[in-house]
Amino acid sequence: MGFEAWFFDVYPVPGGMATWWIGADGARVRLLDPWRPALYVDAAAPELAAVRRGLSADRRIAGVRLEQRREFWRPAPGPVLRLEVVEPRAFDSLARELGRALGPARLFNADLPLGQRYCYERDLFPLARCRVEAEAGALSSVERLDSPWTLAPRLPPLRVLELSPADGVPYRLPGTPLDLIARAAGGEEWLDGRDPLRLLERLARLLESEDPDLLLTDWGDEILLPGLVALAGAHGVELPLDRERARLSPSPCLSPLGRGEEVRGVEWGRVRGPAAAMVAKSGRQAVGGAGRSYLSYGRVLYRGPACPLYGRWHVDRQASFFYGETGLEGLLETARLARVPVQRMARTTPGTAITSMQLDLAVREGILVPWKKREPEAFKSGLALLTADKGGLVYRPRPGVYERVGELDFASMYPAIMVHHNVSPETVNCACCGGVLVPEDGYRLCWRRDGLMRRVLGPLVEFRRQLKEAMRRAVGPEREALDRRQTALKWIGVVSFGYLGYHNARFGKIEAHEAITAFGREALLRAKELAEARGFRMLHGLTDCLWLQRRGAGAGDYEALAETIGKEAGIPVSVEGIYRWIVFCPARILPKTTVPNRFFGVFEDGRIKARGIEFRRDDTPPLVRAMQERMLAVLAGAENLSALRALAPRAREIAEAEIARVLAGRASPRTLVVTRRLSMAPEEYVKDDLQALAARQLLARGLRLEPGQSVQYVVVDAKAKTPRARVLAVPLVDEGSPYDRAFYAALCRQAAATLLNPLR
Repeated sequence: MGFEAWFFDVYPVPGGMATWWIGADGARVRLLDPWRPALYVDAAAPELAAVRRGLSADRRIAGVRLEQRREFWRPAPGPVLRLEVVEPRAFDSLARELGRALGPARLFNADLPLGQRYCYERDLFPLARCRVEAEAGALSSVERLDSPWTLAPRLPPLRVLELSPADGVPYRLPGTPLDLIARAAGGEEWLDGRDPLRLLERLARLLESEDPDLLLTDWGDEILLPGLVALAGAHGVELPLDRERARLSPSPCLSPLGRGEEVRGVEWGRVRGPAAAMVAKSGRQAVGGAGRSYLSYGRVLYRGPACPLYGRWHVDRQASFFYGETGLEGLLETARLARVPVQRMARTTPGTAITSMQLDLAVREGILVPWKKREPEAFKSGLALLTADKGGLVYRPRPGVYERVGELDFASMYPAIMVHHNVSPETVNCACCGGVLVPEDGYRLCWRRDGLMRRVLGPLVEFRRQLKEAMRRAVGPEREALDRRQTALKWIGVVSFGYLGYHNARFGKIEAHEAITAFGREALLRAKELAEARGFRMLHGLTDCLWLQRRGAGAGDYEALAETIGKEAGIPVSVEGIYRWIVFCPARILPKTTVPNRFFGVFEDGRIKARGIEFRRDDTPPLVRAMQERMLAVLAGAENLSALRALAPRAREIAEAEIARVLAGRASPRTLVVTRRLSMAPEEYVKDDLQALAARQLLARGLRLEPGQSVQYVVVDAKAKTPRARVLAVPLVDEGSPYDRAFYAALCRQAAATLLNPLR
């Protein structure tokens, strides 16, 4: 049987990989592919002789063959044993055992996620349009009909069911009922949490009738799906979350928890402890594993547990970086280019995308992928470190208000540098040629062969250019979709640089990272020189952007300058726009200096651009954020500096009215919620920080938040002698809750001063 279809999902099952397809006729089809993955073992491993005797008798291995393969860091191929695994589900256990016996450095292609590897080897990607041949429920052959680089791909219409907490609160006190809002093509429906049996039955009917391809939730991974599975087990209701019905039988695995208060306590809290184990026992696939706290760039972050589904997608909007930044269009674009199944892509970062693109190229070229990074950083003296490890160039502006300022941006600067200069881990200080000298650092770059990063990023940079070009011709929803897609590519390019310096990056090398920043600093300095030679004054420079000013300069002058700089640097430069006016904000502690990424201004076309001020911060209460946005909208009407200062009194009136409303007690407590991230466990705080007090309130009521998670609260009395009286955690807040009027009035004054003080 042959038919046209879009590749939808893939995951391991007994006998191979279950693949799901959306047919051109709208049918949803499951086909089994008896695909057998292989891992490779270094044939020179001294322990291999003893291990090999057991390999021939291991039922998980279908065959052992000696091959010649090349490692990424070695130019010549070497002998390796190829172990073909009988079925994918046995792969991970075999790899772990061999890793313990031989050491992870002796294994290759051993920890590639199976869904991604399947896509690499079958030359597929999410929503690839294909010609499919099948027989008796098994996949016979696939012919791909399009490319992940298609500018306007034909995609299937997806059936979507949305599920969200009705009150939008990101956590729940144990035992508290939760009302849900379900949205589908047929409209919106309220599901009453006070009647859990009716809620479950209605949700089950919606899943059956709508048969969604995508379950789109808010806090679905941590709260909704684990809570619904627990509730379904307690009430003996089959909830068809998966299309793979063999996976659905939550009741037996949930029965040890019993019924009553214990189950209700698990229902709507954060997933951990018994609830996390309960989800794992239900047989669901794990993308992100259990929730965990971790440190990244000096910040404590939290990655929640994952609840993906079989045969349909589950995307948690609140837990997905790509969905939050680029919407569904950007998420799908990234999954297609990186060949990562959509549910995994939704729960990971751009680093996963660029790594997958590197792995895809390596697998297609037959290069062995190491389990662990093997290339250590070369020794450097202290002086060499000071020279090389400088990062991007920052040129601080003087605080104040400026008129008719042009902003020039290097397009995808660091990816473009990697492509233009052939910066890649294996091309830095190569042994095959004299190479090209890197500014300042003294490293040399290979000119004889194209590096991995050039081959991966070259098409990406060009594709993003094509998307941005198509944006200029598009309007309305089409333009918005193209913008989301190119933004997704921007994020992949941004992290492609950072991952070269990441200590665990499989294809990382710190010298490559340092070479890129050296070229970046050189490009920005050269751009400054070219601008000044044409009479421009550089007000501000930030890694890949310049803010320039010249009396009487128009759009044509800035465009001509951008073209000159781009030709000189070998990197395209675009004019982001010309500001009617822009304010570089003074630092609060040292007002004669500025924070480089804290400014606001208005372009000639009326667009507002702001960075680092209150309404852009996640911890700003909604009332303060809305007030500052209204003030900025008034100021945005000014065409020049004199008009800007003339509008300042109107903006001040908005602030004064909001402050008066807060002081009179007429503000809704829901608009005063402060959101802060916990840097440690609630009981570990020595000082009575407000976020710690709120987290302890929740802990006392059975809800524990982990380091890296955000806690929401309203400040009741910031100076109360009794610490627990200072705040009220969000689940305890209602419309009648008191709040600290002076505290919130001070926040309003501070936000108003950010906009108005520079205009004096």
